[in-house]
Amino acid sequence: MTPSEIQPGMKFNHWEVIKFDHKNKHGILYFLCKCDVCGTVRAVRGSSLVSGYSKACSKKCSDNLYGQKFGRWTV
Repeated sequence: MTPSEIQPGMKFNHWEVIKFDHKNKHGILYFLCKCDVCGTVRAVRGSSLVSGYSKACSKKCSDNLYGQKFGRWTV
């Protein structure tokens, strides 16, 4: 998947894409995303979403297991 294929409603780890935000002067796409752990809304680089580099708004939220699935179990 490439950043240009990202659509609203897609989930990447704890980020849920709300909408396309902007393209910077270098052509890098940014998307407005909401952290499903704490509700923070932030513009996130599309390539960071696709690669998994950005998992949530902070280290505290990315370490949270809330909502993660392990087999049939959901925390």
